[in-house]
Amino acid sequence: MIRWKSFKFGWWSLAWGHRQLAVRSALCALQASLSLFLCSFSIDVDHNYWFAACQLVASLSLFIQWRLANPHMFLLRSAVCVLRALICCHLCFCGRTSMFIMEAPGAWII
Repeated sequence: MIRWKSFKFGWWSLAWGHRQLAVRSALCALQASLSLFLCSFSIDVDHNYWFAACQLVASLSLFIQWRLANPHMFLLRSAVCVLRALICCHLCFCGRTSMFIMEAPGAWII
């Protein structure tokens, strides 16, 4: 259910969405801050910076969707989720190595 504000002018005069979107946006921003906290202690910096960027974009899209009821935010959030899945696949296959440095093919052969 969309609740309309009584303002007459500006972007703030548009619809307010469901408050659950605002809660999800805040929690996603908190998750991004925890990823940046891990980066501050040099824990898997290469992947966590990308995770934090994706989480911040997802948080911003949730906030915009809550505030403006823009349905295009679903597409942005799904693209960010696909990017996070690709980063997770790289993390699974390559471990905590850098994303842009290729490992020697025989490095794991004993």
